[in-house]
Amino acid sequence: MKKWNGGMPRLEDLLRVEVDDCGEPLDELWHGPVDADGASSALHRLKAEYLLHDMQRFFERKGIWVRETVAEKLYATNIVCRSQRPKWQLFVTYGFRTLEIQERYFQSAQHNVRIKAREEHIKLTEREIVQEAHRRCADPRVAGHPTGGAVDVTIWDMERNKAVDMGGEIYDFGPKSFFSCADLTDTQRRNRSYLRRLMMCVGFAPFDGEWWHFSFGDREWAWYNHAVSFYGPLQTSEVPRSVRTPSTGSCAQLVRRAQDWRKKV
Repeated sequence: MKKWNGGMPRLEDLLRVEVDDCGEPLDELWHGPVDADGASSALHRLKAEYLLHDMQRFFERKGIWVRETVAEKLYATNIVCRSQRPKWQLFVTYGFRTLEIQERYFQSAQHNVRIKAREEHIKLTEREIVQEAHRRCADPRVAGHPTGGAVDVTIWDMERNKAVDMGGEIYDFGPKSFFSCADLTDTQRRNRSYLRRLMMCVGFAPFDGEWWHFSFGDREWAWYNHAVSFYGPLQTSEVPRSVRTPSTGSCAQLVRRAQDWRKKV
């Protein structure tokens, strides 16, 4: 597993990343991969549910959509987690987001930056406003969620029927959203570190500003890996709105891969 020494990319860093979209389609996250007979064992089942409701009007179903390879990696991550902590499972709370929604969020972030600057009598150029807004909400030009390669995840305790204590609620954008927040208990710090190791062992890149955010194939992942991004933003016309048949015959293959990845956690 690559050692992460911290740091977050600047907007300029991400804009310089080369993008060559591979054309991989989106797939709906099911509870887990199924075999040819339609079976999906308890070991493979993950929890997937949008905690933000902005995308539920877009799809006919409430499932979370991600690129096919991202879905496979999430299933494998869950297998690793379940094999090590049988009462825990991966909880995916967000995946693909349309560019239109991302743009709306970013415009709101720019508006808030302008208001704060006026209140504090600070003069900012348009470039500075965009940069500051990007620190609060990703610029649509480089955002991960519109590519289908970024996900928000935590861990669900099935025995207690609640999320594992990470020292802050998911989407709480205060100081505790930062992975290395100082105001954490030892247990909370261990839980965050375990989630990060799980995701990184299968190839996801972390984001230090949000302990729950990880990505694969997008600009942020490419910046972290010094690589070319192979997931670009998807247009609305490219996104399936109805359910697709899940892939078959993948359970055994994922279990074999998970056994290798588990050694890296």
